Amino acid sequence: MTVFEKLANARQQIASTKMEKAGKNTFSNYNYFTPEQVQYLVQKANESCGLISLFSLERNEFWEYGVLEIIDVETWEKITVKGATAIPEIKATNVAQQIWGCYTYTNRYLLQLTYWIADNTLDFDTTENTMKTAWAEKPKMTDVQYKNFIKVKDSYSWADEAVRKAKEKYIVDDVMEGKIRSVYIKDAIVWQK
Repeated sequence: MTVFEKLANARQQIASTKMEKAGKNTFSNYNYFTPEQVQYLVQKANESCGLISLFSLERNEFWEYGVLEIIDVETWEKITVKGATAIPEIKATNVAQQIWGCYTYTNRYLLQLTYWIADNTLDFDTTENTMKTAWAEKPKMTDVQYKNFIKVKDSYSWADEAVRKAKEKYIVDDVMEGKIRSVYIKDAIVWQK
């Protein structure tokens, strides 16, 4: 049996395992598999199928990336999976803790990807969920807020910067964005005359 066939068997075993998600994100209200749960599922499947998983965190001139190797313990044939990552800036931690956090979560996500451990309670990258989060955290820019924002328009070099700053603080719909941009266009026309 090849390493690919063994990985397919490990995936099948994990898929047929019933496990409650132990992690709870109270801010966004969803459950998830913890790193410990993912490691447990993979370890049990690997033992059964004759595989071992080794993880390392490496860096090139552009970024950090995780390297996950799935090795057949009988033949030493292996599958290598790589994924870009980043060391997070976490308040009240030292560099070693930040690197360890990157290590832990990059390993977890590569294991989930490779072993098809779906954490599909909620896809946070969908437009619907992105909008829910944005609308819940920021107020919508009103005409009053727009007028106050325009009073400090000279603080921003160009329209894109002004719109970006406005969006950091408010939900800026298309109409409001157009109004902000038009102020900079008018200034540019006056300046060119």
